[in-house]
Amino acid sequence: MAHSDSDSDGATDPERLSEDKNPEPRMLNQDLNAPSETLFAIFFLDGQEFGLEVENVREAVRHRGDIIKLPTSVDIVEGVINLRGAIIPIINLRTRLALPPSAPSADSHYAIIKYQGHYYGMLFDSISEVIRVTTSEINRIEDNTEDPVLCEIGMLLLEEGRRLVQLLDPTRLFGAYRLPRIDNDQDEHSRRTLDMRQDITFVLAEQEYGLDASDIQEIIRTPEIQRRVELEDYIKGAANLRGELVTIVDLRRYMGLPLKEPDSDARVIILRGDLPCGLLVDAVREVIHFEAKQILPIPDFDRGRFHAVFSGVIALSDQRHVIQINPQQLFDEAAAEQIRGNIKIHLDQRENHAADTRARGEDFDDRVFITFNLGQLFAIDIHCLREIINHPKHLLSLPGGKTFSAGVLNLRGQAIPIIDLRAFYALGPYPPEVDSKVMILSLADCVFGIMVDDIREIIKAEQLNLIPLTSMVAPSTNDHLKQHIHEVFERKDDDGQTIMVLDAKKLMNAILLANSNRQTETHAKTHAQAPTALDQNHGAQSQPQPELSWDEF
Repeated sequence: MAHSDSDSDGATDPERLSEDKNPEPRMLNQDLNAPSETLFAIFFLDGQEFGLEVENVREAVRHRGDIIKLPTSVDIVEGVINLRGAIIPIINLRTRLALPPSAPSADSHYAIIKYQGHYYGMLFDSISEVIRVTTSEINRIEDNTEDPVLCEIGMLLLEEGRRLVQLLDPTRLFGAYRLPRIDNDQDEHSRRTLDMRQDITFVLAEQEYGLDASDIQEIIRTPEIQRRVELEDYIKGAANLRGELVTIVDLRRYMGLPLKEPDSDARVIILRGDLPCGLLVDAVREVIHFEAKQILPIPDFDRGRFHAVFSGVIALSDQRHVIQINPQQLFDEAAAEQIRGNIKIHLDQRENHAADTRARGEDFDDRVFITFNLGQLFAIDIHCLREIINHPKHLLSLPGGKTFSAGVLNLRGQAIPIIDLRAFYALGPYPPEVDSKVMILSLADCVFGIMVDDIREIIKAEQLNLIPLTSMVAPSTNDHLKQHIHEVFERKDDDGQTIMVLDAKKLMNAILLANSNRQTETHAKTHAQAPTALDQNHGAQSQPQPELSWDEF
């Protein structure tokens, strides 16, 4: 029988993932009374996200080589692969889930599962992440295994509902099918797995590295990171991981590799242990299995600064070598102090400003904000808000208007100037997919509208922690915008998002002043081009500044 390329990348029984060598990871500062949690591996298929309980996934490997076609009456069985000596039937999930057909690519992954005592591979487009969720976060679907269409145990909503993950159940997926049962030589597998290792590999500057799976708590997408500028540059900041603060280390910077901004493939690997740390890497590749004899020592003369960090090189094939990292040796004492100090700073800030919040009394807790997107998350006091409307199709454009003026809106007989906040703060154009909204604000006798990317939610101050302006406003925020940020909050819930509160009065005055400067410039140009007799008689007299007026905007 022909062999797939998977046969050359190590040797082990797929059940290796379920052995006691890799115990269930624990939460940082785990609370024994906390709600029960489940670890899910998230995969992509046809642009949708699907999740499988990690305890059901024996391993996840990249698609290499061909799937060997076999005659079968089961339409969802694509064929078999030779996975390091084990013959694994491959299930075509696109057929099972009635999705459009598509050939596997270099990014495709097999999720190897054990179902009714036999191994099967489920083909996905790619692997996304490994996340830990509480049972309360799962929206369960009523149990009805008789329904041949139902494949999920429930749904998982992530990122405030922007991501929907369908949680698959192998029993519901395959219960109505007579899948082929292949009895591999279990005794041979047992002999071959006596000295097997298991690593999760990741990419950094085009080189593949490996970490022992037992050293990894979970793998997540790049979260929102709160930055402290006085720390070492390899400390990206702190992230809120379901209520626990974790220091994010840019592994490229730490290891002195060429810098690169994280993209959609970037992941954060949360390490197990006493150091609350996540490693920012370019991408996570796969789970590999290998024998101890495949580990090559690193020559002493080539070890350099990280001589104790690199424990060896895994020779998976002549063309593929993975550098093993020992996480216990990754950070020296100075770096470990930076990581711990970063968390302490953020915890102290939370406590100090929570105390400040309490000192403000009940009136502070009663404040209400409406949050909106403008590339970042902002808020404004809801008392300033009159109404929210969709972006008008027709606005009156006035000649000579400022670049930040989107035009004038006739709103039920009232002429209201509309301000393009992205232009006003030089934040760049609106993304083409954004269906912008207009918030109509009212302060004293002034009514004006501001264009925003979208409206998020209404939130009370009691749901927020006040945090320092100087440390928590992103360094990339321009100075013009910083002048109008009145307060910065962090959500108290597990989301932990940072919200910058705009001072509507300062914004209004800045708009009026900018408009006044335009009027002054126009007046000066007109004066220079056509001097009047009065100008000639009183040329030495300074001209009065125009009065700030919303009516002339």
